[in-house]
Amino acid sequence: MNTMNTNRRTATLLALISALVLPLVAHAQAIDPGLLEIDLGTSHQTFLGISPSSLESELCGLPPDSDTKDPKLLASNDGSHRQNALALAVTAVHPIGDGSTLELEVTTAGFQLVGSAPLATVCGSWTHRVILDPRVVPESRTLTLHRNSPNDNLGVFSGTVEFAAKIEFTEEETLEVQEIPLSLSLDLQGPWAAAPSSSRGGGGNPRGRQAVVTLPETNLVLFAGPVNGEFGALSTPNVQRSVEYQSAQGQVVLQANPASIAALNGW
Repeated sequence: MNTMNTNRRTATLLALISALVLPLVAHAQAIDPGLLEIDLGTSHQTFLGISPSSLESELCGLPPDSDTKDPKLLASNDGSHRQNALALAVTAVHPIGDGSTLELEVTTAGFQLVGSAPLATVCGSWTHRVILDPRVVPESRTLTLHRNSPNDNLGVFSGTVEFAAKIEFTEEETLEVQEIPLSLSLDLQGPWAAAPSSSRGGGGNPRGRQAVVTLPETNLVLFAGPVNGEFGALSTPNVQRSVEYQSAQGQVVLQANPASIAALNGW
């Protein structure tokens, strides 16, 4: 009888301990499909691998220029104001194996870089910005996310997105507008984290998006991680390439936006 009572008390105690401990055990947060907006980072200079002299030739109707000494079209990222540079639509999430690896289907939903200064040419001074071309529907691409451990809600990711873009030039005095098409790719890699699903809401329509419907926000945050005991934006350079200017590559610096960081920290 004493043995039976002891066993019952032991079972009751174990059940009580389980009830108290299990809620404290970390569980992997599911990644929700939706819209993900990413800001331009300020840790390094952002530039496209395009020779300004080649652009002058196109704008001014000059013979093609083979000058590749400084193939950099600079973008403004001095930190004076927030710039949303890239938006991705996460359309599907596929766990691999034990769930410590995830494959995400994404399409580019928005892209914008503003020139740091007008481009001075023999045919005028041109302000410029690079945006997603709304006439071309981007194809789906894959991002691979790795959790630090099967139950972690942060880790590293990598993948390449490709999309049609265009450089919009406006001559400062005459207001003449010219467009030059680009086929861009970004080799994305860096840290990621996931916020609780309930902490994200609403949605957005980033500049250059084709879709008219407002997408819900995903709880995935790219280019963010632990900083001094809480989550913070981690400004990270990413390699840029283009079909039209294959001899040079650029660098697009990205970081998580303030709203995403607030969601991660529960602010």
